[in-house]
Formats: sequence, C-alpha cells, structure tokens
Amino acid sequence: MNKDISKSSITNRSNLNIIEIIIIPIVSLLIIGLLVNWIVGIVIALLNLLLYPLIRFSTWVFYKEVRLCHNELFVLNKFLNKSLSCKLITNDFNKKKLFIKEHKAGSKTNYILQYKTHKIIDLLILEDKNDIIRILGNEGNG
Repeated sequence: MNKDISKSSITNRSNLNIIEIIIIPIVSLLIIGLLVNWIVGIVIALLNLLLYPLIRFSTWVFYKEVRLCHNELFVLNKFLNKSLSCKLITNDFNKKKLFIKEHKAGSKTNYILQYKTHKIIDLLILEDKNDIIRILGNEGNG
C-alpha cells in the first residue's frame, strides 16, 4: 500500500496446487505403508486424498481481503469473488497506524497485520513477514 496509490488491496486467498493434492496422498501411502502397514497406509492415503483437497478448496473459496480505496480502509469477507460482508475500518487511512504482530503457535510463526484506531483491529493473518513488509514499504511498526 504505497502512499501514491489510491486503490490497493491484499488478500489471504490461497492458490490451488494440483501437484500438492496428488503428492501428499502418495507420500503418506509410501511412508505409512513402509512404517506401519500397507492397509493402514492405504486408508490414510485415501483420507488425505479426500479431505486435503476439500480443505484447500475451502481456503480458496472463502477468503478475506483488505482494501484501501480513496483513503478508506475496508475488510471484506469473500466467497468466490463475491463479498459476503464489508466492514469499514476507517475513513481516514494513515499508513503509520499499520502494525505487524508476530504470533507463534507451536513451531509455526504467523504474522498479523493490524490497524490501530481507538482499538487495535486485526486485518489479515499471513505466513510470510516479507509480504507484510512489502505492503508497508518499510520494516514494519510492530
């Protein structure tokens, strides 16, 4: 979100990767089949083949978008490019009020993009801090 751009947006929509959907069940079949039993490996591979694509597809279908348009900041919840809800965060956007908060869950670290009005509002959760730094155009404020 550069200062000279009046319209910009960022989303947490994930991409569908067909190779990933095919490789995960095959690898789980081989690893579990070699370690435990081929029957157990086949059952777990079938569960991965059925459930993993559903989870990936749902993250592609339902997503959140943060949009800056003419100095107004919105958060949109979307379903297949159609807005389900739209929440106005501020009418007077100030880039200095954007913050990055690090969130650790076990060994995984996610980064939360936040905006401070009279309270702190969580905008997006992203996995890569570089994406947020690129959006902010600096090393972040938080």
